[in-house]
Amino acid sequence: MQQVGVFGKTGLAYLDSFLKQRHKKYQQSISKPEAARTHCGRVSPYIAWGNLSVRYVWQRAKQAKAQGASAFQLNAFTSRLRWQAHFIQKFEMEHVMENASVNKGYHKLKKSISKKYQDAWKTGTTGFPLVDACMRCLKETGYLNFRMRALTVSFFTHILWQPWQDATTHLSQMFLDFEPGIHFPQLQMQAGETGINNLRIYNPVKNSIEHDEDAKFIKKWVPELKKLDTFFAHEPYLMTPLEQQLYDFTLGKDYPNPIVDLKKTRKKASDILWNLKKNPEVKKESKRILLKHTLSDRNIMLRDR
Repeated sequence: MQQVGVFGKTGLAYLDSFLKQRHKKYQQSISKPEAARTHCGRVSPYIAWGNLSVRYVWQRAKQAKAQGASAFQLNAFTSRLRWQAHFIQKFEMEHVMENASVNKGYHKLKKSISKKYQDAWKTGTTGFPLVDACMRCLKETGYLNFRMRALTVSFFTHILWQPWQDATTHLSQMFLDFEPGIHFPQLQMQAGETGINNLRIYNPVKNSIEHDEDAKFIKKWVPELKKLDTFFAHEPYLMTPLEQQLYDFTLGKDYPNPIVDLKKTRKKASDILWNLKKNPEVKKESKRILLKHTLSDRNIMLRDR
């Protein structure tokens, strides 16, 4: 039995409740900002701070499956424990990624720093409800599910076109489960600066509608939007002057207008990053990264191309 202190006991309580009951909706809830708070493991802070070991959590999940818990749900959970170990090892092998892109081809990518944009992102006042809800929730609770973390980083690096390095300190101070080995590789992956991962430029409106269908999460963390119907809670900037009058709601006063044009900024980021991915230095570095950090059978396939 793992020796634990006060915080370890709290971690064990979370692990016990997850393995006994909460895991049953793990897969359905993992991308949902509100449901994930209940149905994800929520043991990451205790692992990050050393109150629980990954080995112990893994063994408990294995035991739970043997006792009849859902193998489908818990296999998805333990697969993320494997990924945690992978990224921590990757960071150990290339610690330069704390400050610079692991793919040297992206060092030539320069972005103009906007304090206005960065402050709006940090304070949850960008005019994009799901992003703002996530940033306010993170500040208050120290937790976001993985997809919302990816969304907020993508928004910062793509939609606001800010360097990922400028997000590192703020996020590391917000996350209760801050782990450098996951933090820095994931920032670069979501920023599209590894060269080996698919480029994902998350659409905050699409994700809002898909993963917070009834705007419950948004209205919880952005109370200015509570009195709006769900449709407008997702996109308040679509309200006409007459609709604003009917709801007794004024854009730019009760809630900010969007600070950027989503369509234009997404296209700009996409065009630049897809073109850069074809750059010879980026491609050369991508091969180096794959050869160093992936299994030998994948490396053979890479060499045979």
